[in-house]
Amino acid sequence: MLPWLGLPGPLFAFAAIAIIVFTAILLWLPNDRYARRRGHGAAMSYPSQASSVTGASVVAATSSDRTRLKWSDSRIRPWILAGVTSGHAQAATLTCLGFFIIDRLNLAPNGSETSIAIVMMAGASATLAAQWGLIPRLALSPRALILWGSLIGALGLIGTMIAVDLYGIVLGFSIASIGFGLTRPGFTGGASLAVSLSEQGGVAGVITAANGISFVAAPGLGMLLYAIDPRLPFAVSALLLIALIPWGRSRLT
Repeated sequence: MLPWLGLPGPLFAFAAIAIIVFTAILLWLPNDRYARRRGHGAAMSYPSQASSVTGASVVAATSSDRTRLKWSDSRIRPWILAGVTSGHAQAATLTCLGFFIIDRLNLAPNGSETSIAIVMMAGASATLAAQWGLIPRLALSPRALILWGSLIGALGLIGTMIAVDLYGIVLGFSIASIGFGLTRPGFTGGASLAVSLSEQGGVAGVITAANGISFVAAPGLGMLLYAIDPRLPFAVSALLLIALIPWGRSRLT
């Protein structure tokens, strides 16, 4: 909490960081559209490990006959839809989580920061554990990551929703975070593997947009559901993840 701004202080801080990043990009990031500030092509061909330059990567990256990759491309559409669905579930519940902790534990807004921070740190640690520990060891395919991540995430959200104390909320949200820690690499990896090497830049842009769009409407919708019933954002998000499982089994290959 910032002393002059109170509880909304972090929101202003993040907005200031965003303005700084935007200004830095505007002033210093090279723009390939202008000859005087052209970006650089690939240093060497792919795959390469200290190999000689053949120019293949440069040709692939600068070819004028490439078509722009869209999210509706049949090769990546199922993966993007899976990512947007799980992303909305995560964004909606994450927005409501602090208020849910305050209301469920009957805390005063001033002084609730410690409990909220404990839950958020537990969730962040669980996500890192899933991505740094579980994924390398289990070697699951992108499809399996989405299916298992959706199931684990749904169970965690339900556990969070029914928790009655801080320990229950920490446990439930940590389990949900493990699930979300699996679904995001699942959909990004699946979309990347679905296209050719020369289209990796395009699919990276689509993936970034899919990650961002989840935080456009979902936070507002989550708070709207929360105003009706504090359990609704978690219940609806869990249902989204559960519905993603049979859909993913038939659509993701």
